[in-house]
Amino acid sequence: MSLVRLREVARVIDGAAEERLRIRLNGRPSVKLSIQKQPLANTVAVVDRVARELERLGEQEQIPPEITIAQVDDQARYIRRALHNAVTAVTGGALLAMAMVYLFLGNLRRTLIIGSAIPIAVLVTFILMAAFGLTSTA
Repeated sequence: MSLVRLREVARVIDGAAEERLRIRLNGRPSVKLSIQKQPLANTVAVVDRVARELERLGEQEQIPPEITIAQVDDQARYIRRALHNAVTAVTGGALLAMAMVYLFLGNLRRTLIIGSAIPIAVLVTFILMAAFGLTSTA
């Protein structure tokens, strides 16, 4: 690993410009760094990777101890919450549908056969889509 001096990659000016934007966190002057993902990148994967990299930098003591890094916003939490809500809705809907089928048929075996047919059909559909390279972004 070689040492790169700031003057080798940037022009350094000793002076102060008029403050146009004031960034504060918990009432203390701060520096804001925004990380923006590429349009087709997975938001959750990017957030997880940034967190791992920050943790790695901290473990390697590459971040000075007097510098505190605080995550202010995380777009992945909205995606995780939406996914959790979708899973909850699908599970509840499947259980209610199977209960209604059981009420009409009165036979547990037939109810389980019908109840398993839909998830199997969806799974086969996704397998075929993956096999033929069909995605929602294609």
